[in-house]
Amino acid sequence: MPVFADVLPVSCLLEEAVRGVETPVKAGTLECKATGMKWKPQPLLLRHGRFNQRVVLRPLEPGIPLPSFSHRHHSPHVLQPIAAIRDSPSGDTWRGSKCYLAFPFCQYGNLVEYVMTQKAMDVRLSARHAAMIARDVVLGVEGLLENDCEHSPAQVVSSIMPTKIFIALNGTAKVMAPINTGRPQSWRKMAMTMKWMSPEEVQDVPVERSNMWQVISYRVGLLLYCLGSQDAGIGHMVPNFVQDAPNPNQVDMSQCQQSGLLRQLVEECLRLGQLCVPPPRDILMSMLDAIIMG
Repeated sequence: MPVFADVLPVSCLLEEAVRGVETPVKAGTLECKATGMKWKPQPLLLRHGRFNQRVVLRPLEPGIPLPSFSHRHHSPHVLQPIAAIRDSPSGDTWRGSKCYLAFPFCQYGNLVEYVMTQKAMDVRLSARHAAMIARDVVLGVEGLLENDCEHSPAQVVSSIMPTKIFIALNGTAKVMAPINTGRPQSWRKMAMTMKWMSPEEVQDVPVERSNMWQVISYRVGLLLYCLGSQDAGIGHMVPNFVQDAPNPNQVDMSQCQQSGLLRQLVEECLRLGQLCVPPPRDILMSMLDAIIMG
């Protein structure tokens, strides 16, 4: 069953207060609110029953069913929709209006936007900060895998990429739950997605419980690599690969500026260490904790 008992009307939404005045959102305007300026969704206030918080909207294409996520996702490291809203006065299919999913607003945006903001302030992410983000990501993915019966492990681990990791005001990293909105990906987004795949995914090996940790640890290694590479300061968060390497998605470690334990962890996750195998989950988390504790 869908988690949303009712689809809420657009009257539940308000625009941000300007000079102390909050403006109700008009029916028929949610598409531009969800798109926003420069394709960045505009935060809105959702007030209905137990809801009283800032949200951003993502549209569902006609014919796409509402997701059936469980409310058992209480993990602070998972970002999932909290309500469904239709762009109509009463929540019905007024004039063929679309349905939108409301997600909690993360003040710092996704990880790409966060890194770009830090760069604009001439702040470079420290090893401790990178390790905190990676730890949150692992916990978020584990939370989804434990409680999400709708999506396969492959769909869940595909969320380990910068555009699907969001940073809240308190600095917590949140992994977005996989959502099928029905909107086709551009070729540019598809190419970017390929750059964040593990060797197993590139080679079309099915991601199952038996090999899932290998995929998770590799993607976490790519994430840590980008947070500690020269490109991370630019903000586009794209791994640098070795040209014509025998292994797919083999990164160029000469671009990684991290050192010590964090660099060792990156090499282990990317299978560049002596054993060429990913570290077990408890070893990876203990290494991240050691980096965080300094």
